[in-house]
Amino acid sequence: MNKNNNCKASNYDWGRLILELFVVFLGITAGFVLNNWREGKSSKELESKYIESFMTDVESNIEELENAWTSDSIWLKKAKPILGQMAVEELNVDSAKRLISMVVQVSKIEIHTTTYTDMVNSGNMKIIRSFNLKKEIVDYHIALEGLAFVEKYVEKHFSSFVLPFVFNKFDILKGEFIDNNILHTPEFSNIIAGYTSMIQQREDNYSKLLKESKQFKLSLEDIIKRDGQ
Repeated sequence: MNKNNNCKASNYDWGRLILELFVVFLGITAGFVLNNWREGKSSKELESKYIESFMTDVESNIEELENAWTSDSIWLKKAKPILGQMAVEELNVDSAKRLISMVVQVSKIEIHTTTYTDMVNSGNMKIIRSFNLKKEIVDYHIALEGLAFVEKYVEKHFSSFVLPFVFNKFDILKGEFIDNNILHTPEFSNIIAGYTSMIQQREDNYSKLLKESKQFKLSLEDIIKRDGQ
């Protein structure tokens, strides 16, 4: 019995068996390598699409911020001499009317965060390979959230204080104050000064975020250029 088993063992082509095992091993390994390569290629392509989408968002934001910053800067420039008249108690009715017409002009900026929201909700933030870029993306959108907070605060101040004052003290249809004596009261000066302060804060935030947006755009351009080489 043992003799037969020894004969069978001796008849095995061990070299061929080892070769077959090696071929199987190579096949499995190649399969893993190919699968990893495909996944890596797919992730890289998806990362490139997200980066391009970020570029689209930030370019739109830059345009929005430039327009909003310009609008607030012009508003403050026009308001400054009228506020100067108020400070020395020389405000005339015509200047006050112009100021009211400026105050009731409501503007709203449209900030684009679609790409970031999609990446966070889908869990795809991990496909961004560069730690610095990932940090810059997060920091940029924290700054966007900060601007949104400021805008909501300005909007709340306007709806809670400015608009009720205008409706109660100004005849919009005639374009006149119901009582011109209101111009010399702390109520009027506080409303105007408070709202002007809100606009100044908003303009400062527009300016700051505009710089951050342009810097973020440069970072995206560098990555797109590097990946294209």
